[in-house]
Amino acid sequence: MNQQDVDARVGTAWAALEAGDYQTAIAEFEQLVAEYPDHIDAQWGLGLAYRRTGNLGTALRAFKRVKAMVETELAEHPKEHGRWFILNRMVQQQIEQLTGASA
Repeated sequence: MNQQDVDARVGTAWAALEAGDYQTAIAEFEQLVAEYPDHIDAQWGLGLAYRRTGNLGTALRAFKRVKAMVETELAEHPKEHGRWFILNRMVQQQIEQLTGASA
């Protein structure tokens, strides 16, 4: 599948999430991360979708995967520091809210 098709599927999943169709969003995000486990946007969307359904443990696991991927990107692409730094802060906030801890 080409990147344009993947991006379209991610867009469809995000549209379902924003429309409140969480089960459709979860199903699509799950399929995407099964096929593309390093797709940060799909992992992030999966975490948000699970959080919105109250499945906090699964949301936390998804956010922790995003955090690990973002930290890798920060290390490997220091010239794109701004983008990854912001995403790192956002995912850290999600993790802290779910665990009740600050790090």
